[in-house]
Amino acid sequence: MRTTGRDDANCFVENPRAGETTNADVPGGAHGALRGMRVAVKDNVDVRGMRAGAGNPTYLETRGREPATAHAPCVDKVLAAGARFVGKTHMDELAWSLQGENFHYGTPTNARGKIPGRIPGGSSSGSASAVCCGHADVAIGTDTIGSVRLPASFCGVYGARPTHGRVDATGVVPLSHSFDTVGWFTKDAKTLRVMGEILLDPETRDAETSAKIGRGRLAACSDAFRLVDPAVKQAMNAVLSSEGVKRVFKDARGDAMPDAMGIVHLVLSDLALTDKSGERVLPPITEWSETFRVIQTREVWDAHGGWIKEHKPVFGPGIRDRFRAAEIGVDAATMDHHVALRERITNHLDALLADGTILILPAARGPAPAATDYNSEASLKKLAEARSVALALGAPASLARLPCVVIPAVEIEGEPVGLMLMSRRGTDEALLAFAEKLAWVIGLKVP
Repeated sequence: MRTTGRDDANCFVENPRAGETTNADVPGGAHGALRGMRVAVKDNVDVRGMRAGAGNPTYLETRGREPATAHAPCVDKVLAAGARFVGKTHMDELAWSLQGENFHYGTPTNARGKIPGRIPGGSSSGSASAVCCGHADVAIGTDTIGSVRLPASFCGVYGARPTHGRVDATGVVPLSHSFDTVGWFTKDAKTLRVMGEILLDPETRDAETSAKIGRGRLAACSDAFRLVDPAVKQAMNAVLSSEGVKRVFKDARGDAMPDAMGIVHLVLSDLALTDKSGERVLPPITEWSETFRVIQTREVWDAHGGWIKEHKPVFGPGIRDRFRAAEIGVDAATMDHHVALRERITNHLDALLADGTILILPAARGPAPAATDYNSEASLKKLAEARSVALALGAPASLARLPCVVIPAVEIEGEPVGLMLMSRRGTDEALLAFAEKLAWVIGLKVP
């Protein structure tokens, strides 16, 4: 990991901005599990005395004009647990990008790996960068279809997206309400688990299925692994077939027979896994992101359309095009089709995971790519291809409202790529505990 100064890293917004207090006015608690740790907060999350700019200067001067009068509950809980607030972080505009490149504020530094200039991923770019660069021990982000998961992979840190609704999203600028979650980054698996204990609502835990996590199947999603670079697939297969992974299962299953251990392989879109009638099928996962896109586009325009029409903000490339498409919208029949398909996907995954199965997917196609050259057709083509794969990998959990954990499991020529673990709704705590044990046995170290 390269050493980068706070100012050079560009992970934090200017502090204080006009009308704000300073960081010194946001103290942490004197005691708690995070005592002494530094927390960074994405700039779409309320921190008392500070403004929420959501990555866009027009938003900052209109909807974000007044400083927040209270912390978002997620911030309040982390501060009460002893963390010390060190700043708000840059993000992609309105959280509607996975790159981490902001047209107005620049690109936060990705300090992992050997090659400078790689993007951090987005939209929680600054939060991942703050942890990656060593300027925060924990960071709060948001994840709609990978905005924590992809930066965690690119920056070689740990990341968690919770079950939708299990972390209070009050005080968070919305993007797409039925997909948005408050997630977090850390530099180690233990702290990732501790953050879950602090943030997750215990009343919404699925205790019955949680007790089965680690004792059910560990299932690699073949259709997801087909989307990634061959070197990534090979490296992850080596990790998953290691003695360390077998040890995790042996410890979890106690007296289970040896042939009950190991990895099974399945096609995530194979409806026959949960519906033996043979009367219905699901589209391949490469098409699930279209269902996400249709529903998200409607929700985004509902949240921000009026503001856009009134204030006419300037957006960067890509994000501008997505807002234009959102304004056009989709017809009722198309929307109804995709809402129904989302429900079928959700029911399928819910049934698939009911026995405590943990699904394994790559968190990214490969290492973080270089910064986008918007004057190069080749660069734009690579960007479109990478975004398509990222959406396909992120869509299953987002559509079905599932928890995910990303651990920095492999390196490709010195560049990190994350492994994503996914389980049933409400089993977040058990999944985080499993990920902590898995990270330990495969020898992952604190960066």
